[in-house]
Amino acid sequence: MDKIYKHSINFRLRNIAGNKILLGNEKAYTLNDTAVIIWNNINGRKNSSMIKEILVKEFNCEESIAEKDLNNFLNFLISINAIFESQVE
Repeated sequence: MDKIYKHSINFRLRNIAGNKILLGNEKAYTLNDTAVIIWNNINGRKNSSMIKEILVKEFNCEESIAEKDLNNFLNFLISINAIFESQVE
C-alpha cells in the first residue's frame, strides 16, 4: 500500500461553477470531497499510506474505510491513465 503516484500531464483539476472537475483525455469527471483530497495529495512524494492517514484525520473515519476509498479511487485514476506509479529517487 506504500506506492507513490504522480499525475499525468494530460489531467487537470478545475473548479467549475462550484464543482471540482477532473479534466483529461477529452473527458470530464466530477470529484467528491474525498477524491479531491486524494488528487491534491498525489504529488510524487506522498505514498498511499500517507494519503490514507490524511483521509482518516480529515474525515475522522476508520482506517479501513479510508483505505477502501483510497484504493477504489486510485484504481479508477489508473484505469483512465490519470496517474502513474512514480519511481522513488
